[in-house]
Amino acid sequence: DAVVVKPITTERLQPVIDHLIGLGRS
Repeated sequence: DAVVVKPITTERLQPVIDHLIGLGRS
């Protein structure tokens, strides 16, 4: 299950992480 949940979680957090990275670079 963890293997399946891991990519799903990453996909869900992808936009959030991208936003945080944008703030960090700015």
